[in-house]
Amino acid sequence: MALKEQHRSAELAPCGVFCGACPSFGKSCFGCSSEKEQKRKSKWSCKLRECCYSIKSKTVCFECDEFPCKKYRRKLIESHPGDPRFRYRHELREDSLQFKKLGLEGYLIYQDQKWRCSSCGGRVHWYHNKCADCGAEMS
Repeated sequence: MALKEQHRSAELAPCGVFCGACPSFGKSCFGCSSEKEQKRKSKWSCKLRECCYSIKSKTVCFECDEFPCKKYRRKLIESHPGDPRFRYRHELREDSLQFKKLGLEGYLIYQDQKWRCSSCGGRVHWYHNKCADCGAEMS
């Protein structure tokens, strides 16, 4: 049985990535957990999304007994080694521990704070690792 959309957060992808830090979030994308039509179509063919929501009925892959499975590691954790634009993917194992410790709501607060600029409080976007408002580099 598929997990109902009302149990999901728009800012949290099924893989545990914080969509709120994506440069497209709220513009051409409503988040990977959303069922709304949007310009970005990649979420509809995402095998992790299908497994998490449709097959396992989880809120996020972190809840799965098989985390991190081979498919997850290949697509996220082991992708783009050494590339700082994809650091957010390489941190997902550590993030999963935060999710287990804090729960869904606490994890969302943690991620929101993690992706805030320490200089102005603006949103830091992954890929760029700098504030979208003031341009400060994320440490």
